[in-house]
Amino acid sequence: MNKLKIYSEILNSVMESILIVDNDNKIEFSNPTLHQLFEVDSAEDLTGRNFLDFVVKEHWDIVSKQTDSRKSGESSRYELKIITEKKNIKWASLSVCPRLDEDGNTFGALATVVDITKMKTMQFELSEILNSVMESILIVDNDNKIEFSNPTLHKLFEVDSAEDLTGRNFLDFVIKEHWGIVSDQTNTRKSGESSRYELKIITAKKNIKWASLSVCPRVDGEGNTIGAFATVVDITKMKTMQFELAESEERFRDIALCTADWLWETDQDARYTFCSEMVIDCLGYSAEEIIGKTPFDLMPSEDKKYMKNRYLSIFNNTGNIVNLETRLYHKHGYIKIFLTNGIPILDKNGELLGYRGVDKDITVQKLAEAEISKAQALTEKNYSELKQALSVAKELTNQAKQANMARSQSLVSMSNKIRTAMNGVIVMTDLIMGTELTPEQSKYVNTVHQSANALVSIINNTLTSSKKEPDRT
Repeated sequence: MNKLKIYSEILNSVMESILIVDNDNKIEFSNPTLHQLFEVDSAEDLTGRNFLDFVVKEHWDIVSKQTDSRKSGESSRYELKIITEKKNIKWASLSVCPRLDEDGNTFGALATVVDITKMKTMQFELSEILNSVMESILIVDNDNKIEFSNPTLHKLFEVDSAEDLTGRNFLDFVIKEHWGIVSDQTNTRKSGESSRYELKIITAKKNIKWASLSVCPRVDGEGNTIGAFATVVDITKMKTMQFELAESEERFRDIALCTADWLWETDQDARYTFCSEMVIDCLGYSAEEIIGKTPFDLMPSEDKKYMKNRYLSIFNNTGNIVNLETRLYHKHGYIKIFLTNGIPILDKNGELLGYRGVDKDITVQKLAEAEISKAQALTEKNYSELKQALSVAKELTNQAKQANMARSQSLVSMSNKIRTAMNGVIVMTDLIMGTELTPEQSKYVNTVHQSANALVSIINNTLTSSKKEPDRT
């Protein structure tokens, strides 16, 4: 048995489809497995025919290019559509190596042919599925060259179709400062690990977007990594909100540093998660000492039960804390009074995460109010006593007026009686003085007359004074 026959028997016995052609792609040998693939009965149905007779026309150029590569002594591997003797279309994968003569000249090729129709059908079905999903899908090889992309990814990358991406390197759509991220993640993927990361992409229209990639390695039948499968999510809006939130938080902290009031945040259990540095001026504690505590940890024991119930009622209803007076111990042991105001922090579902608010130190104000209250109470007491004294004085004055009036009336009555009697004396002395009297008698009468007039004058002056006195009281 010659060597050619032995080789023929060996090739006929293997499970792979074997094809041998000359430099013009005319078939020289085929084994039974290939006959089954090409749907012929025997080698005679293939031998001498051109391999292109079994290739769909749109793939003839693939065979032409691979023939040129083979003639230059290179091996190759490629896929194409074949058309069987029974006009059925199948997909085949060919691994081709050149046949060389003793002088090293190529005179044909030996190829193993694998029926990959089922695999291709599954790929097309998978492609249709991936094209229909809402997530952006990206498939790359080990060099990050894009092999597949779906319409959602086209929209994200701002391209018209898969042709605008296929064959291009994924790095073409990543900003340069994030190339290091892709490199690190590619090494991680090649070691068989899945990963998730974020980076900035630059679209075909030069717009910058943020994307989140969930990547898992693609592995061949031998467990070797041949690329990656990734879902890509546009997180530009989320990132913008994060940056705005970070700026807002920075502004909040800047304000917290500048304000004289104590700003704070708590979790849903009222434990402080943030305190502005002004707390040290208010309570003597640093922010680090306050974080993790609750307001109740700093309250006098007699306030705790009542205040816990107040806080619980507010938290359960996710209401606002409005002008709640809170007494807290200073680090040095004395009590300070604060006016507490706060608003709830809610998640996107409306669930309570905690509270954010401010405590205003009103200790001096409350002490001043207490002193004012004391002064008001003392003033009211003094006013009451003064009012009572004035009432007594008024009563005494009325009594004095009545006494003066009674005295005046008595004096007037008595004076009138005396004046009447004295007027009689004056009249009688006037009559006597008109008669003949001795000098001595005249002297006595004249003295009586003068004395009577003087007494009447005194009585008149006394009555005049008694009338004026009631007006002065």
